[in-house]
Amino acid sequence: MTESEVKIVRSAMAGDPEAFRALVEQYQRIVLGMVYKLLAPRTPQDAEDYAQDIFVKLSRTIASFDFTKQTKFSTWFYTFIRNHCFDLMRKRRLRTVSLTPARRDDDRRASSEIVAEGMTPSQTAREVEMRDLIAAALCDLPEPERVVFVMRELEGREYRDIAGDLAIAEGTAKARLYRAKEALRVKLGPYLRDGSLGGFEPQERFL
Repeated sequence: MTESEVKIVRSAMAGDPEAFRALVEQYQRIVLGMVYKLLAPRTPQDAEDYAQDIFVKLSRTIASFDFTKQTKFSTWFYTFIRNHCFDLMRKRRLRTVSLTPARRDDDRRASSEIVAEGMTPSQTAREVEMRDLIAAALCDLPEPERVVFVMRELEGREYRDIAGDLAIAEGTAKARLYRAKEALRVKLGPYLRDGSLGGFEPQERFL
């Protein structure tokens, strides 16, 4: 961490609202990106609400960050975001997340409210459904495999960075990713075979 970063984090830990606001501005896009990837919010407003919850919780727990144990605040915060998202997924199992091919019409309409730029409504619906299915399947992965999968495939981290952050060998990180992908293939296989995903192939992305 640079001296300026250390100063901001220490000030935020001490309760300085301006310093905390600076952290919010720095990490807001990252938080929203992870919220969309992990929680599959129904609407942009839901995504904003999830992000706000994360920052509220951060304001209450940032004082627990230990400079003697962590070299980077970002590493600690990424873990914090992932844990918060997965806690929500486990406790609430998001209404839009289901491993049952058939979903109610109102759920489909609500999910389709998220429209990605340059995508047709049909493509958007398939994208949302795929994300929902993956999110539910991720909940069922053992934590070590799930964390590596998210860091590598959703955050785009390099193996050496993953290994460093988790204090494991690169080979271990690769093995955990392999096991995660195999588990997801098994979990999502029926939806690919029966066509319930409308031809959308997750392996084109990361499976």
